[in-house]
Amino acid sequence: MAEIDFDEWLANYKPPEIKFYASFDVATGDVTGIYPSTALPENAQYVEIDHETAHLIAEGKINLNSCFVDMSSGKFEIAEIKRLTKIDDVLHRIMDKSYAGLLTADLMVIRDNNSLTFELSEKYKKRKIHWDGATEMTFLVTEYNDPNIVRHAIKFTVDELVSAPQTTTGLELSKKFSIYTKRLFPVYLFDTK
Repeated sequence: MAEIDFDEWLANYKPPEIKFYASFDVATGDVTGIYPSTALPENAQYVEIDHETAHLIAEGKINLNSCFVDMSSGKFEIAEIKRLTKIDDVLHRIMDKSYAGLLTADLMVIRDNNSLTFELSEKYKKRKIHWDGATEMTFLVTEYNDPNIVRHAIKFTVDELVSAPQTTTGLELSKKFSIYTKRLFPVYLFDTK
């Protein structure tokens, strides 16, 4: 048996390249763990991530709960997580923009004749946010300042609102009316085109 020269072996040694992967839940896209290529769990779905991100997650500088896999593109993403819960369990009247002063809307309701359009603020569209999108939003169109006389109930999910402004047409709207909702966002404003 030939002896191996250790110094020569060490000079020519190339360690195997270790890649990092994020395993994820196929139903939700939530990342469940970060693994080196040498320790991938069996029967798991995973995508490759870069070394720097893997180390930042391992050091706790990036929260694992902020990571998800975009199911449409298959890409690893880091985003804010928005678990939407009602701010309180009270109906709030949506304030007219003309009375709002310096407030900026998180959600704007715009009247155009007999239709209402519900639009999420640009500040939410610019940030990467992973929404709890199945949350349903309900808006009650009522007599002016009277939540007891409901003329229309409009419902849609947060996913629908995030993907595009929601417009409801064919409403019978009087000159003055109010809109009430249980708030998920801090500031709702109403405006007319």
